Amino acid sequence: MSIPDPIVSCVEMSRTYCGSVPVKALRAANLTIHRGEQVAVCGPSGSGKSTLLNLLGLLDRPSAGSYRLLGVDTTDLGERPRAGLRAEAIGFVFQSFHLLPGRSAAENVAMGMLYTGAARIERTNRARHVLERVGLADRADTDVTRLSGGERQRVAIARAILHEPALLLADEPTGNLDTGIGSSILDLLGELHADGYTQIIVTHNDAVAQRATRRIDVVDGRLIDSGT
Repeated sequence: MSIPDPIVSCVEMSRTYCGSVPVKALRAANLTIHRGEQVAVCGPSGSGKSTLLNLLGLLDRPSAGSYRLLGVDTTDLGERPRAGLRAEAIGFVFQSFHLLPGRSAAENVAMGMLYTGAARIERTNRARHVLERVGLADRADTDVTRLSGGERQRVAIARAILHEPALLLADEPTGNLDTGIGSSILDLLGELHADGYTQIIVTHNDAVAQRATRRIDVVDGRLIDSGT
């Protein structure tokens, strides 16, 4: 029986930012993440964890080494196929939600399928379905500016899972929330992990990391994998 390719496979992946003094933000990272894992990436500001997230999310390119996503070598992939792979395979959740004001929760979520060619009614129905999944069925038609911080993050998560991505990347998903609301968001991420969503959660909060099934620390641009 064949073994499926990992979701993420990085070999000696590095990122150096050029300037008057080159900055080595990520150094020779080797990382493998299999389907169904929930991985916390931890480290203080400036450690390189955001650089790692940008590389894994195909928002940036490595200076050296290779990165395979779903078995696809992305190292020399052109911009259009990179964008297509990113849109198909990755869902993003950000600390600051990145929702459009003046639009309802359902409209914000449906935008996640805007460039798929799906009909408007299909996008709307799918958006309402995932809003129900995150506990916001009764807030689907509410302008996002009238939602609480926790509700906005739930909308952002609904948008991220709208197309059932292979990889969910969450960047400090509880960073703008108080402890109680943040805990409920982590509960939701835990439920999605139980549903089979592979997750990478970037955080500087040990309490968040303790919820994950695997922890990776980034120290001065180097990855330290503590395992499960």
